[in-house]
Amino acid sequence: DRALPDVLSNGDFHEWHGGLSFPTGFDSPVNTAVSTLERDFMRGHLGTTGYTARQVWEAFDYLEAPESRFGTTLHLEPERDYIFSVVAAASPNMVATVDAYALGESGAAQLMAGNLVEIQGKEPDRYTGRFRTDKTGTVLLRSQASPLATLPGSVIWSSWELRLAPPAALV
Repeated sequence: DRALPDVLSNGDFHEWHGGLSFPTGFDSPVNTAVSTLERDFMRGHLGTTGYTARQVWEAFDYLEAPESRFGTTLHLEPERDYIFSVVAAASPNMVATVDAYALGESGAAQLMAGNLVEIQGKEPDRYTGRFRTDKTGTVLLRSQASPLATLPGSVIWSSWELRLAPPAALV
């Protein structure tokens, strides 16, 4: 339900201070031989208001630690359902996903929702998925090139949004 507030700050990438390789509130890919991120000045994809981030993959990153991939780390309400949505477009034959990981008390990332969203298609579209936080509420949302992709390839991220899922209807 898009009427609920977006809890992800800067999901439209408008805060991207000069010289940084990533937007405020996000982490850049660590291994730039595998994946890079750059600010793109395309605006207005499906009503988005900020800038876009172009992620380019030269190699697959699905075997890399989640913390080393592009994405964000959030401290959310524990044991709650969330709806994650992106507006994105992919280069031909590119398939990318965003996965949700719980960052447990041990500090190790555990997959909560693989393929939370799967992006493919050269026209901007909205992709939506749902996940539930664990008892810590700390979540990593991280992109990766799908093993189904043909590389090199890229995704233009226009927005990332995260909202609490609306409460289930009372029966």
